Amino acid sequence: MLIEKIREKTKQIIEKEEVYIKGIWSVDCLFNPNNNERVFDFKFLVVKSLGQGSAYSSIKTYDTSYLKTFMGRRINEIEFDDLAFEIAVHDSIFGKYQRNDFYAEYKLEGSSTKKAFERAEIVFEECRNLLVDTKKPKVVNVGVVTNVAAALRDHGYEVMGTDFDDDIINRYVYKDVYVYPGEMTNELVKEADLAVITGMTLATDSAQEILDIAKQNNTRVVVFAETASNLGDFFIDAGADSFISEPFPFYIFDGTTNIRIKRKKN
Repeated sequence: MLIEKIREKTKQIIEKEEVYIKGIWSVDCLFNPNNNERVFDFKFLVVKSLGQGSAYSSIKTYDTSYLKTFMGRRINEIEFDDLAFEIAVHDSIFGKYQRNDFYAEYKLEGSSTKKAFERAEIVFEECRNLLVDTKKPKVVNVGVVTNVAAALRDHGYEVMGTDFDDDIINRYVYKDVYVYPGEMTNELVKEADLAVITGMTLATDSAQEILDIAKQNNTRVVVFAETASNLGDFFIDAGADSFISEPFPFYIFDGTTNIRIKRKKN
């Protein structure tokens, strides 16, 4: 399992190096970059240890006194009961320890609205690279980002989405891009030429299953990750074709956003 491999590698690191939690930020996120998108309503965590890591969480309320109990503690002393927080911790370690083999790096500058379109085009280009020999490609966006779905659709791809957000499932979010309930993800991944999935699939413990189904059905996979942005090596080793990393601070903040790409080596 993907998360188990991450845990094992973290264990190897913290056996050799003392790793302390130096910072934790719990952030409420309400954001609507443009008219294409829904209002994002999430909580995300940022953790500082050897590096800095982050993860979106389904838990909307974190008690400050609870988070304070982790401050200054060695990671090998912690028993995790919250997968999102655990992933943010792992991500912070691999902010230092990930392989430095990026295929490309981008710096996006300016407003969040401008960057929303730019990052969508970066995702499209990674998809295009994988589908260059496919006529009328069929793409499923798991965890819908409408700007990404729109970029793919506007470039002539057949696009569908899956999500668990009642505000967007069972309806069209852009032209003929229809969003199906998240329970249909595996079925649609089987049918697609390519799946665009988010790092959040690690926090929902669904990433490994999606990657396995994709491999069994010759479906290519592009991972776009704010959650677990430093864990791309594990996704690539588990079968993802491309990993697009967006470490904190995310594009939702004006200013500079870094995008880094890893690709599976042929």
